This record gives sequence, structure tokens and C-alpha cells, in this order.
Amino acid sequence: MMHAFRKMLYAQTYEEAQEKYVETMNIRSNYPMWQKYITVHHWKYKENWCLAWRDHTNRGHQTNNFSEVSVRIFKENVFGRVKAYNVISLIDFCCTKLEEYYKKKFSEFSNERNSTARLFFKKLIKQTDYITKEDITVDNEEFYVPSEKNKKMMYCVEPNIGVCSCEAGIHGQFCKHQCIIYKYFKTTGINFPPITVEDKYLISKLALGDRAPPPTFYESLIPTETLHQHDETNKHIQYYEPNQIVECNKEVSIENNMKIDKQIVDTFKEDMDKKKSFLILKDIHSIMINNVTKFGGSSYDSLLKFKSRLEKIKSEGQFNTFLATAGSKSTLLRQRDGAAIRVQPTTISQRKPGMTRGSKRLPSGRPASTDHSHQKKKPRNLFKNVSDCVPNAKSH
Repeated sequence: MMHAFRKMLYAQTYEEAQEKYVETMNIRSNYPMWQKYITVHHWKYKENWCLAWRDHTNRGHQTNNFSEVSVRIFKENVFGRVKAYNVISLIDFCCTKLEEYYKKKFSEFSNERNSTARLFFKKLIKQTDYITKEDITVDNEEFYVPSEKNKKMMYCVEPNIGVCSCEAGIHGQFCKHQCIIYKYFKTTGINFPPITVEDKYLISKLALGDRAPPPTFYESLIPTETLHQHDETNKHIQYYEPNQIVECNKEVSIENNMKIDKQIVDTFKEDMDKKKSFLILKDIHSIMINNVTKFGGSSYDSLLKFKSRLEKIKSEGQFNTFLATAGSKSTLLRQRDGAAIRVQPTTISQRKPGMTRGSKRLPSGRPASTDHSHQKKKPRNLFKNVSDCVPNAKSH
């Protein structure tokens, strides 16, 4: 019954939601109370809870998390999870600690000390490497971005109103397709508004009052004109092989390289590292071909497994871990004979049941991910626990 209700809840169109509703009524015909519960208490008000009737004005917030987070901040940060029964103490908490908390948060925003939005944007930027600017089709103010899994399917992005035709963006959430438009076209919208100096100053004025610094305090250390000049300079830089000389235009010469901005130097280093990585990749490709030729067709199944693992990589960290640990079990990079400190046989005999009986010492700290002797906690997932017919786990 819960699965049937979830199908109605997550339906993407009106027709799909109506189809799931009829299907639920027909399958659960032996439960008249269930049918009455769905029809009277829920289906009449489907516009309030079914996702098919929601639009981009929700901005991806399908629950009451705004009110929940305000209550959580009030209880945990202001009250410190302490029950104060005195009315005077409650007034004191609201007038002092709550005000200090919001002052701190406003100051963090004004001084760009809150890195949550920056890290979230950096995470989305890593997911946009699968596409280039030439793959995007522009039609007036609409952008058509290919899907990552199916390049033939296109998503329509309208950054001015903050909407994308993907599953997340259709409800107004900031998705990676909108991030792609900003990356290549510098187009901002409602979901990704630019933070100006005036915005920072107004927030600091709200927190500090007359003690707020002047608007010039919140300006960037690098003038805007300099940034535009560096953008134009980047267009004239030509990159060649690592052992060749980098030729720049007359405005930026090698003798005057101390005047080049650090951003240009970092961009150059990044491109040079990519060039070197492609050269190493060619060597790896030739070595792989020689090994397959040398050791015959017995490696076909292993190559399929290697290919499937490569396809599962979705982030830069996963790719670096894959490269660093490839072949570590079969070919050790460093041999250290006698590095392990053995334990006495009596120590092994005194160990509790379920522990390893090896001659090495027991590892300290958190148990390894491969250690299956400890019972795993039940996940806090209502859908999974209902599917497994087990009680739902409590948070505390």
C-alpha cells in the first residue's frame, strides 16, 4: 500500500498520477477502508501533495523544511537543547542568544565566510565536464543541453525564470544543466543570483547597524576592469607541448611575466597538466594493448569489469582514488618485509568470539569497511524498512 501511494506521489504528469490512482483502487479492492482513506482524505486534495500538480515556484522545496529548520535552530543553537522552564530565562534567550546567532550568520554572509553555497556550486561544476559549449543549442533565451546518459535527449533550460525540463529543474531546483549555462554563457537567473556589494552592505547594516563598514569595504580586491582585461588576455595565450615554449601576444611577454595575474598562471598550469596527463594516457594505452596481446583472451571478463568500474565514476575524487588503487592487490608498489608486529598466542586465545584469530594486532579506531563481524545499524529510511518488514530506526 505504501508503494502504491508513493507511485501516485512521485508521478510526473497528471495522466500518470490518474493512472496510478485507478490502478491502486483496482488492486486494493479488498480493502474498502484503504480506498476510503485514499479517496476522501488524500485524492480530493491531490493538488496540495502530488508532485505532478506542483510547479517551479516551490524552488525544489517539497516539504516544510523552512519551518522545521527554524524550529531546529531555535531549539539547538539558541536553547542549546536545554529545557528552560523559567519565563524570564526564555525571554532572555530570545532577546540575546537568538539575536547574536543571526548577527553571526549575517556577518558570515557579508564577509563571504559561509562556504556552503560555494562548495555546492563547485560540486556541480565537476559534473559538467561531459559537455562542451558547441553541444549546446541556443534559441532566443532558451538553451538546449544534452543529457549525460543519453546525448540524443535535450533538456530545455530557461535561466531567467530558473527552470529546466529535467526531473529536478522542473520544480525550480538549481540543477547541473543550469550550472552548465552559467559556466559557458555567464547567464545568471533566479536560482543563481549574483551577490553584489550593495547586498553585502545591506545585510551587514541589518546585523551591525551604524557600526557596519562602508560599502567599499565589501568590494573585491581585484578591480572589475582588471578581471575583464585578464579574460581578454586568456584568448591570446597559445599552449603547445610541455617541452615547447609558450608564446603570448605582445601585451603579455615572457620577460614581463611578473605582471601576469595569478589566475592566468593557474589556468596555464591546469592546461599543461592536462596535456601531460594525455601523454601519459597514450603510454598506458600502448601498455594495455601489449599486455592483452601477450596474455591472450583470458582477460576479456576482467576488461569488462574494468570498463564497468570506469563507467561508475561520477566525481574527481572517485577517479583519483581509482587511479591510485588500480592494481594495488596484484602488484604492490612497495614491499615491506617484517613490518607487522606479531602478538603472543595467549593474546589470540583471550580474544572475544567474533574477533579475528590472526597473529596481527587488532586495528584501533573505527572498524574497517570489510569487517562484517559487527552488526550494522538499521538505516533511517522508512521506505526501505517498510520493504524489509522491519521497524524503522530512531534518530536518538
